[in-house]
Amino acid sequence: MCFDRIEMISREYGKIECAPILNNPFIPDIFFDREKPGGKVELVGASGTYGSIIHREVRNENYSLWHSRYSIRRNMTLAIISHQPALSLNFVLKSNINYQLDGFSKDTMLEQQFNLIYIPHARCEYVFRENEEYVFFGIQYIYSYLERWKTQFSLLKDFLNKAGNNVPAMMSSRHSALTPEMKAMIWEILQDMYIKPVRKIHLEVKALELLEAALEQISLSGLGPGQLRLSNEDSEKIRKAREYLVQHLDSPITLKSLAREVGTNIFKLKTGFKRLYGATVFHFLWEERMQKARKLLLETHTPVHKIASTVGYHNPANFATSFKKRFGYPPSSLRS
Repeated sequence: MCFDRIEMISREYGKIECAPILNNPFIPDIFFDREKPGGKVELVGASGTYGSIIHREVRNENYSLWHSRYSIRRNMTLAIISHQPALSLNFVLKSNINYQLDGFSKDTMLEQQFNLIYIPHARCEYVFRENEEYVFFGIQYIYSYLERWKTQFSLLKDFLNKAGNNVPAMMSSRHSALTPEMKAMIWEILQDMYIKPVRKIHLEVKALELLEAALEQISLSGLGPGQLRLSNEDSEKIRKAREYLVQHLDSPITLKSLAREVGTNIFKLKTGFKRLYGATVFHFLWEERMQKARKLLLETHTPVHKIASTVGYHNPANFATSFKKRFGYPPSSLRS
């Protein structure tokens, strides 16, 4: 989503122009002081009675990495018009988004879902709800960069054939769920984009790992004969289960109590959770606890034993063992 190649027009507020952000106390200075060796870095934004938009982007010759945050105060329908083809891996990190792409019917991409999408000179219309925050992440590729992978993934081969013929396409008819591993990869990429000077090789390795994981997840996410089919109501209950886990990282939980909390049965909870989020309930919970602990260790001065308790470990030694298993080093090393 290269912001210098698109137009944004709201039904309610007219044309929305983004401009470079040159001085913002919440944005690290590394975005403004020089062009990074990893490629051109852009930080742009817009604001009005509808709310605000902030978009960050790092470009190189093969792809661009972008991250957008829409803080919406009033209901808004926003058309994003691309004047060039877009071949991109799109992730919704926060809030469900209703949209319509040219060449496709109206659809919704849920929080923590993604897909690989191609649109030729097209228009996409998004429906934003008041008092919601939407966070998106994506990687926009050049066609030849993805071609090297098409022999390994049959779905990608079919997708690129359509893109090569300038036909709107999605790699999968169903959006796929982010796995905990993919979520961690995105978090690490964003850390580089926000905090560290952008290093080309470092970012390239992480972006390539994320692409491979995404292609594998999309390939594995198709429904097969006899698999559990989830209704919209079932999916909503499982989404609530995920939210409950994230909000209660410090509390012990069982499948039985979690199923009862959201009003489903254990079988649907276990199978549906793996379907929607690519991980078991407890693996997801473990990953969320480890990521929160790492964030607290890096960004606060909270003692390690209190962080352990915050993420559900009453024994600091067990926490240290689990943390080292996840990241390869003990929690104390982040404070050294």
